[in-house]
Amino acid sequence: MEKQFFTGKRFDVRDLESIAFVLRDEPHFRGLYRLSFATGEAYVGQSVNVVNRFTGHRRRWDDIISLEFFPFANEDLNPLEKTLISMTEESTSVRNIRDAGKPRGEEDFVFDSENGVSSPLSWDREKRIPPGSYVVSTESAKFVQLAQQPNYRPLRDVVGWYLYQTYPDPFNTQRHLWVCSAMPTTNKSKNHQRLLALSAGMLETFVAFDDRDKQAPNVEIFINTARSSISADELSHPDGFWQVEHHNRYKASEVTAWYFTLEGLEAIIFGDLEFPHLDLMLDLAYELNVKLMRHGGTIFRRFHNNLLAADLLAASLQWRART
Repeated sequence: MEKQFFTGKRFDVRDLESIAFVLRDEPHFRGLYRLSFATGEAYVGQSVNVVNRFTGHRRRWDDIISLEFFPFANEDLNPLEKTLISMTEESTSVRNIRDAGKPRGEEDFVFDSENGVSSPLSWDREKRIPPGSYVVSTESAKFVQLAQQPNYRPLRDVVGWYLYQTYPDPFNTQRHLWVCSAMPTTNKSKNHQRLLALSAGMLETFVAFDDRDKQAPNVEIFINTARSSISADELSHPDGFWQVEHHNRYKASEVTAWYFTLEGLEAIIFGDLEFPHLDLMLDLAYELNVKLMRHGGTIFRRFHNNLLAADLLAASLQWRART
């Protein structure tokens, strides 16, 4: 559309609450308008009554300094408005965020989130902040640290399987009756780092840790279940592929603890390693989890990592699809 098609009148309105007086000689108030602001920005709009529309804008913005009115009696205002926005953008930033081709202008725009974090939104892709490069909250930082561990993907799948098999309604009971923590500092040492822990009620039921005594990354897991009546020696593998112990160390419940490497538990889950006690372990794990959750809330609620929980619950859905 030709620029000369837009012929309007410009008015200084910085001291006006209404423009009824300045448009008193107009035959009608239907058309387009362009506001200019003290910041140098502009706003383009359309209305069947520009006088009434300006009053609303004045309540919203106190830095309007001028108005241009482009009367159109019968034309379709929608395409005209978009054309005028595009023309205006050639020389200034516009506050019409929805219709602007370059929302908020050419310069980098900084988004301030509710938690006080400022994030620059640049048109230059090379200047973007990749995921995890600038993390402020402790919760996010711990999840990023965990997710960047070399064995996180298979560990995520295994925990998703465990959630699917042994937790009642894990989506709606998370944070209230069970929690998960990322990179907890419990029992941390030079050669031992917990990666994640799941707790039901008052007791840890699934823990994965990195054994740094080994040169290669070596993730080990223990699962606490209800106490089995079968001896630990009978349940353990003779060659040490898994180990089982009975414990009385927890006040919340007597347990049977099952120890695996991540690689070994993966092999069991996918049927590559025969584990004759699988159904027994899952039944006992469910029994303990339900018992602990029926006791009520958990003191570990403040350690719950919502980002990790969302990721693990997503992994549990994959196991639903496989069954």
